[in-house]
Amino acid sequence: SSGINAEYGYHDDTVYDVLNIERYRDPNWKSTDYAIRINDRPRITRFVLNTVTGEGHNQDFPVMWNAPRDSGIEFPTINPKFRGIPYCYAYLHASNKDLRSAMGLIKLDLCKEESIGWEEKNKFPVEPIFVPRPGSADEDDGVVLSPVLDSTNNSTSLYIWSAKNLEVLAIVDTPVTVPFTLHGLWFDGKH
Repeated sequence: SSGINAEYGYHDDTVYDVLNIERYRDPNWKSTDYAIRINDRPRITRFVLNTVTGEGHNQDFPVMWNAPRDSGIEFPTINPKFRGIPYCYAYLHASNKDLRSAMGLIKLDLCKEESIGWEEKNKFPVEPIFVPRPGSADEDDGVVLSPVLDSTNNSTSLYIWSAKNLEVLAIVDTPVTVPFTLHGLWFDGKH
């Protein structure tokens, strides 16, 4: 059947309240307040909308990631070839509650309710981007891209992971430092 699936992690307006600019102007506010409030309830929910009938429903998934179970998760992405059709794999950004030691990436297998992850001390990746291998048919045949901030030397490199196992395939130095809260897009040259 025709449908739209969307994964999301926040279920209330906490993220908008915490990220309000007034919070950052308050000298008594601590960034750990953000981490504690946002990461208290990490979970994945798939919203499924049948485009023929207009009916929709939520499907909740258990915490299945290998990172600390209290990690925050956000910015889910999938293989763009699987938009609008059934898929199993979602790639997400993960943050530890302290937001200081590291952030990571998680690959969720929503069909088997399993996961794998990548994390390295003092490394802060941003929103993951899935790039399918040209001519690929398998859902996880491609790479995951993300700029990664190294807090030990304030430099940024582009990391390229295998989408199958999150093994680092390449690290490319960049001429600029990219903050770890940045969003990104991939264009395949056809756009």
